[in-house]
Amino acid sequence: MLTGLFFNTTNPLTPVSASLNGSSVLYGSLVNNVGEGWQYKSGVSAQGKNSGISATGLGIFGPTGNFFAPGQILNGLNYGILSAGDNTGTGNAGVTGHGPLSKNSVAYTLTANAPFSLSELGSTVVFQYGTSTTEPPLTGSCLRDCTPPPQVVPEPSTWIMLVTGTLGLLGYGWSRRQTHQDAETSI
Repeated sequence: MLTGLFFNTTNPLTPVSASLNGSSVLYGSLVNNVGEGWQYKSGVSAQGKNSGISATGLGIFGPTGNFFAPGQILNGLNYGILSAGDNTGTGNAGVTGHGPLSKNSVAYTLTANAPFSLSELGSTVVFQYGTSTTEPPLTGSCLRDCTPPPQVVPEPSTWIMLVTGTLGLLGYGWSRRQTHQDAETSI
């Protein structure tokens, strides 16, 4: 279960809001808003990053969330994010006994003072799972531009030239062969 995200920033950010982004809430209900259980903090030192957001204290965040007031106590797995493919019928009591949990995604809005560029956030983020920074994190490197690289596909005129050239060579070869056969027939 995703409980935190760490990144570098040269500019402190201000938490504004968090929303379910079309996700479901499982194993409990929100008191007010999903943002009440998440906190942004800068000046941290975790997973090689200096800023982050988290739903659990991790010994770094707390005591309450700041994406919505009043914030809830950051404690355990509450407000964590389950994967979109999570089968809720196979959950263990260590997870299903907590909540509320969001299934799929949560969208966070933060602001920064101008001038600000996304390049200030660095090129990697660390996804924190569980309730301790000693649990395995996942590092991602798609922070600024998540579009896949373009596939190299020849343009239509290249294909037309290739086909035309091939047909021309075949025609020339057939023509030479016919001329050669006609010359042998006349001898």
